[in-house]
Amino acid sequence: MTNSYTRHRYQQLPSQQSIRIFESAARHLNFTLAAEELSITQSGVSKQIKGLERFLNTSLFIRKGQKIDLTDTGRLFYTGCIEALDCLQQTIDTIQGQAGQLRLQAPPTFASRWLIP
Repeated sequence: MTNSYTRHRYQQLPSQQSIRIFESAARHLNFTLAAEELSITQSGVSKQIKGLERFLNTSLFIRKGQKIDLTDTGRLFYTGCIEALDCLQQTIDTIQGQAGQLRLQAPPTFASRWLIP
């Protein structure tokens, strides 16, 4: 069932890392907060965003000094990223059988004295 289109259709996608960084930066509208959330540097976020904008050949953010906002294209891309990431996470949860489950790890004494009662 593999044809030429199937083999090459995902080669035009940006890296998963740049999509995750963009999603965080777009949600926070702040590169520094995105960097803190993802445990990378602010300059790393900025470089990934610039690379993504170069890949897409369009601006995703309007930069006004220290403030940023999404362009119309950025809002469109953000919506698509959210839908794709949500769909992927839902599929992973279904495969792993963890939909709706919460896992906790605690020392036995704490669990028996505080969590179970």
